[in-house]
Amino acid sequence: MPYSFGAITKLLRARRIRFLGLTATDLDEFDGYMLAAALAEAPPRVDGQVSSMSETLDLTRIAFDPEIRARLLKAGEKAGVRVVLSRADGPALRR
Repeated sequence: MPYSFGAITKLLRARRIRFLGLTATDLDEFDGYMLAAALAEAPPRVDGQVSSMSETLDLTRIAFDPEIRARLLKAGEKAGVRVVLSRADGPALRR
């Protein structure tokens, strides 16, 4: 787990971010699960209150298992955060 994970989770919970890029950071399945949990706990986006700058969590070039990918996408949708993942069937994404 990265040393900065507590800060990453806190940023997501506080919703004080517009873009969080974690591309190719070697996060593992547990990190993905924790990010999904933080997103799931975030207050849902209220319809009609879409900001001009959408919130984005970039997790490209990290190979999460299908279950973690689904959790991240579902939690991001609920929270109104665009979760960007690499294609699941793409070439080796990690290491």
